[in-house]
Amino acid sequence: MNLILLSGTEDIKNMIKAQAAQRSWTIVESTMLHVLNDVERERPEAVIYVWDPELGLEPLAYLRQELIQPILFITEERQASFIRDAFRLGATDVLIFPEEAGQFTDRTGKVVDRWAERQAKARREEIAPEEKRRPHILSFYSGSGGAGRSLLAATFAQTMRIETGAETLLVDLNIQYGAVEQFLGLEQSRPFTELKAVIDELSELHIKSVVTRLEDSGLELFGSPKDDQLVSDWTEADIRQLLRAFRTYYLFIVVDLPVEIDVLSYTALQLSDEIIYVLTADLPGLRAFRRARLYLESLGIDVESKMRVIINKQNATSPIKVSHLKKMLSTPIDGVVRDDHRRVHARILHGVPIRRANERPRNAVARDVRQWVVDAAERLGLRPHRKLAFGARGNLTERSPGWRSGLLERLVPDVLRTRIAAQAREQEELARLEKALNSKE
Repeated sequence: MNLILLSGTEDIKNMIKAQAAQRSWTIVESTMLHVLNDVERERPEAVIYVWDPELGLEPLAYLRQELIQPILFITEERQASFIRDAFRLGATDVLIFPEEAGQFTDRTGKVVDRWAERQAKARREEIAPEEKRRPHILSFYSGSGGAGRSLLAATFAQTMRIETGAETLLVDLNIQYGAVEQFLGLEQSRPFTELKAVIDELSELHIKSVVTRLEDSGLELFGSPKDDQLVSDWTEADIRQLLRAFRTYYLFIVVDLPVEIDVLSYTALQLSDEIIYVLTADLPGLRAFRRARLYLESLGIDVESKMRVIINKQNATSPIKVSHLKKMLSTPIDGVVRDDHRRVHARILHGVPIRRANERPRNAVARDVRQWVVDAAERLGLRPHRKLAFGARGNLTERSPGWRSGLLERLVPDVLRTRIAAQAREQEELARLEKALNSKE
């Protein structure tokens, strides 16, 4: 069993390690500053927090919010009210040391087993497990400019709020050049840098007094500062603390990242639950994707489990077909957003959001993003509104089950010949594409 140990005196640590050694368990020591990174790297079965008078019980609430693992709380305090508060704030079990030190391995094993049973039961009953219901940070990134990253981030956040009703926050980290407001029908919004003065004591009141809220949907937004001097004194610890505070009050935090990886975007990528890579179906876009993936891996970011692809600006003239990309990429493709430049540009010129509340999606981008959001919400354990299949005039369509009676028998030979020829052409195109990608850029 793999466990992470937080805080504690040397005597208590030695007692825990001695008990764990008898079962050949692995104990990894960590701190509150690094525990999330250590949990992501080690994937422990449980986390042990030893009472620290300087930190108090607050770490229990923080760990319960951020982690999906059970939390074992070890303390020397025996008061019933203190132990009750520990359970209320998130402890899965409480051990009193040194009296119950001999029970450490048995109690820990039972806690881990019970926790696994609860998760398995939730899956069997098709109830979203706790890891799906916790707050999610979704960072939108692309290794090439002009891929439509900001448009999709803004439309995704707006649609998620409309379709699920979940508390959703959009954060623009494109310093100086951010403009997600234009896709939401806003002229301007207040930047997140206004929270710098209270970064060490952030509360819901501080956030709500600065954030911009859209009246029709309820989506909340922090724009990017137009002066890069406003972020010159922001550190990795500051942006980490900011995003963790957002997790406390929002279920979805959608972050729009620039192409360049700086301290702010690197920290956001590290804390992200999912990295949405916006890819255009052409050779430059595919090359940029491969370079970006390798670079993020070199920075220690877990792209294998975090990264998902959305294909943007797809149309009949796109150089690379979606079917080719699905065969070439190991990264999961969440959806395809069609190119609808004329309608999207018209809405931006008139100051109208790409998607509005109480309005059926009126352009291809809004419709495709809606389907993408519905699928993502179901995957993350939410219950979005019922999917609708609209016909050409917006009416639900249905065909009679016998409409193709006798037709298939006549078409089967032709269909097979056409399919075999199409597969042969597709193999040739894939070979040419792989050769082009592997050639010198």
